[in-house]
Amino acid sequence: MEKYFDKPEKIEKLFLLDRLLSDSKYPVSQSRILDCLECSRSTFFRLKNFLIYLGVPLEFDQKYKGYFYNTKDGDRIRLLNIWFTAKELQAFASLDKAVNELSQGLFGDTFKPFRQKIDSLFKAQNINPSQWRQKIKVISIGNRKIDETILKTITDAALKKRRVEIIHKPLGKAPVSREISPVTLIRYRDNWYIDAWCHLRSGLRTFAIDRILSCKICKGEFKIVNQEILEKYFGAAFGIFTGPPRATAEIVFKGDAAEEVSKQQWHPLQESSTNNDGTYTLKIPYSDSRELIMDILKWGDLAEVKGPEELREEIGRVVGRMRGIYEG
Repeated sequence: MEKYFDKPEKIEKLFLLDRLLSDSKYPVSQSRILDCLECSRSTFFRLKNFLIYLGVPLEFDQKYKGYFYNTKDGDRIRLLNIWFTAKELQAFASLDKAVNELSQGLFGDTFKPFRQKIDSLFKAQNINPSQWRQKIKVISIGNRKIDETILKTITDAALKKRRVEIIHKPLGKAPVSREISPVTLIRYRDNWYIDAWCHLRSGLRTFAIDRILSCKICKGEFKIVNQEILEKYFGAAFGIFTGPPRATAEIVFKGDAAEEVSKQQWHPLQESSTNNDGTYTLKIPYSDSRELIMDILKWGDLAEVKGPEELREEIGRVVGRMRGIYEG
C-alpha cells in the first residue's frame, strides 16, 4: 500500500483529505471529498484505507452520510503540524520574493527562518525553490534609500507602542526635532512612511522614513489614537499627503487615458462615470494637491481638471512654467 504514495501529488491528496477531515465540525460527504480532492472514488478509497492502516480513527457516520475522525474529548488529529499544497507554496514563494526585494531586502534576516522552512516543504514535493523564485520579478520604481536601523526602530516602536524622538528633515527645509507616537508603517509607491501622532504639533502626521535622519526610543507617554479617528484622517483624502479633505477634484480623461484610468482605483471614496462621448470622469476628495497634480500631469493633454477652479489654476501655472522652460 505504501508504494501508492511514491509521488508528491498523491501525498498531497492524502494531506488534503486529512486537513478536510480535521477542520470539519461535521462528517464530510463522499461527494464533497471527491470535489475538494479532485480525485476519483477509487483514489479516495485508497487514501481512506491508508489512513486506517496508519491507525487513524476514520469512520463513516450513517446518520449524516459522511466521514469523520472519531476522537475522544474533542481531540483533533493532524498528520503533520504544517502542510501546504503546491499552489499554496507558490503563493508563499511569491510573497517571500516580494518581501525580500523590498528596500534592498531590509527584512531578509527576519524572514530567513521562514524561507528555510518553505524551501524544505518545496523539496518534499519535488519542487526546486530556486527555479520557482527565478520566475518572479519585483521591480521597484522611485525607491529612495533609507537607514535600515531607523526603519527597524520605528517598526519596533509602532508594535510595542513606544514613543520615539526623531530628527526629521522636510523637503527643502531645515531638520526639526520631534517626538512621535508611531501608529502605522506604510509601504506606498515603493517607499516607506510612518503614520504617527506628532507631539510637537499635537496632531496626526505622516513622515517619510527616508527623511528621518536619526531616531531613538524616548521617555514619555505613548499617544493612543482611536481607530475611527485614524481612518477618518488618513483614509479620507487622496494620496500620502493626508488630512481631512478640503475639496473634490473632478478630472475628465479621454482616449487611452480614459480606458486605462477606468480600470484603476485612485481612492476608496472616488466617484466615476463613463460619458456618452467615451471620456471618463473621476471625482476624488483631496487635502493636499501636490501628489494629485503629479498624477494628473503624467497623462498630458489626455486629462483635464474641470474643478475646483483653484486646482485648475494651480495646474495652469505649472504648465505655464513648463512651457516657458521648453519654449525658452
